[in-house]
Amino acid sequence: MNIILNEKAMFYSIDLIVSFCLILITIFILMSSYFQNYNFNLNQFKDNELIEKTIFLADSFVKNRNIENSLLGSCQIDYEKKRIISNQLDESLFSKIKQLNIKNFFVKEIKLDEKQIFHDLLESKDCVTIKRYVLIKDNKKVLSLKGCKK
Repeated sequence: MNIILNEKAMFYSIDLIVSFCLILITIFILMSSYFQNYNFNLNQFKDNELIEKTIFLADSFVKNRNIENSLLGSCQIDYEKKRIISNQLDESLFSKIKQLNIKNFFVKEIKLDEKQIFHDLLESKDCVTIKRYVLIKDNKKVLSLKGCKK
């Protein structure tokens, strides 16, 4: 009878050790996936901030008019109706484009089709390019605005 109890006890202790190891492995896998997902979401949030700033600046460029810094707006103005014509750009304002002082953000370049109208010498690896259709003298062109992290 002692031999049978020892065999059962040994069987239950091996079974307990295997179950414990499986539970530990499962907990380790769950924690690993949780931290991996957390890091991915954190990086995605930082990228969303760059995308958001670039989109807002591209929208401002094609929907507003600013004489001092045409990076904030380069639209034509309709003097008869006393309003700005969005998505119709005024080429004479391109020479007045200046860099903005925004924390951790700058505009690397602006292109119309493949013609570069603004370029900054600062370098960055984290950049986003936003493209918009615009009109210049009744010709459709593609505006590319590249925003980068400092």
